Amino acid sequence: MPFGAYARRRIVGAFADEMRSNDWATRTARKRIKETLAVKEALTAALGRCPKVDEIASAMGVDRATAEDALSDASRTVSHLDDAAADSLVSALPSPEGSALSAERMQYLRAAVAALPEKMRYIVEQVYFQDRSVKDLAAELGATHSAISQQRAEAVRLLRDGLGTHYSDTDTPAPIESRISPARRNAYLASVGEWTAGGLTRQDPHHGPTFHVPGHGLNAAVS
Repeated sequence: MPFGAYARRRIVGAFADEMRSNDWATRTARKRIKETLAVKEALTAALGRCPKVDEIASAMGVDRATAEDALSDASRTVSHLDDAAADSLVSALPSPEGSALSAERMQYLRAAVAALPEKMRYIVEQVYFQDRSVKDLAAELGATHSAISQQRAEAVRLLRDGLGTHYSDTDTPAPIESRISPARRNAYLASVGEWTAGGLTRQDPHHGPTFHVPGHGLNAAVS
């Protein structure tokens, strides 16, 4: 036998042995998968649709559980943990459009925060922008933990009212969430509109004429 032919057979055999040793499925399982896929393909062509599991099992002469196991095995894909997958992963970085929308939302949110009554504004800025605790603020302001929590909750509701009124994507009136007096709420909503430069006048169903800048709904930005 020529050495080249001998070496070729041994090299191919070594590759096959290595691939089999790393394969999760046995030869029997691989044979069953191949047969199942062949039957599925033939039934698809004959029926003009994807066959049901019972139809595949009947054509193969096996029970439903065996056919289901074979189909499940056929759909498996295995990757080593150390495979380089960076080239196939979706980038976590935002797109230019996403970055612009995110910056716009943050601008609207900060405008709504800036228009809050002074004490509410201070609490929201310290808790959400400076990462301070309610307990720390209560000690600083000489108030109870409950009082600061209530002020924070009311501020968040008021922010939702402002953002829902001026920057919603829909024409449906945003539901009122804040519990302050209508006069104070209307004053806040007007102030939010004035904080956004270049706003277009928009008639709000709840509160009369307000300012509006075309943008995106920001209720989700306040939680």
